[in-house]
Amino acid sequence: MYQKIRIFCIILTTENDLYTKAAIVNSTWARRCNKHFFIMSSNIRKPDIILSEYPDERKYLIYKVRSAFEFLYDKYRGSFDWVLKGDDDTYVIVENLRYLLSHYNATKPGYLGYKFDKFVANGYMSGGGGYVISRQGVKQLVENGIRKKKCPIVQTEDNPELSEDLLIGECLQNSHVPTLNSRDIYGRDTFHPYPLQQHLLGDLPSYMYSWSKVRPVEVR
Repeated sequence: MYQKIRIFCIILTTENDLYTKAAIVNSTWARRCNKHFFIMSSNIRKPDIILSEYPDERKYLIYKVRSAFEFLYDKYRGSFDWVLKGDDDTYVIVENLRYLLSHYNATKPGYLGYKFDKFVANGYMSGGGGYVISRQGVKQLVENGIRKKKCPIVQTEDNPELSEDLLIGECLQNSHVPTLNSRDIYGRDTFHPYPLQQHLLGDLPSYMYSWSKVRPVEVR
């Protein structure tokens, strides 16, 4: 399905992590994407780096991610079916992701991930677990949302840190991009915001039990 379901991956990192965390991503799952880019602030010039003018601070992540989506839309429009946004500590089994995406049409708007049912009316996907947006979804995000000024970056009590995942979720909602079901046929999550052992052992932050669309269940 490599050519049938073309996934471009954009991965947030920093110059300090380029030869550690990012190097591991580069040598493992990123090479299974059809094309991948690291988003970072740096003077380093490489074909797989999307350079950002913004500092490596959490409050600037939203600006970096939005500019990366615009970059892909402007330069690679028509070359991808889906765009995956991840971090340099994300791990993706890309073959499983392609199988999941094979049930959806990239020419229709939509995005998938671990869904939080809070702050955004339609919910939004956890940035830590990675999220995926269809080709049409990226088009609407850029054309109908970002460039028509429908996605202001506003610091609020609910979002004091300018959380990138929440603000992208709001922008997608304003751009009429719906959330899609990312669970398998048994109702199990396929995206996970925290390391696997935390999900298996039930060692999750308390907010997960109230924010998640499908609440984690502890088995004792």
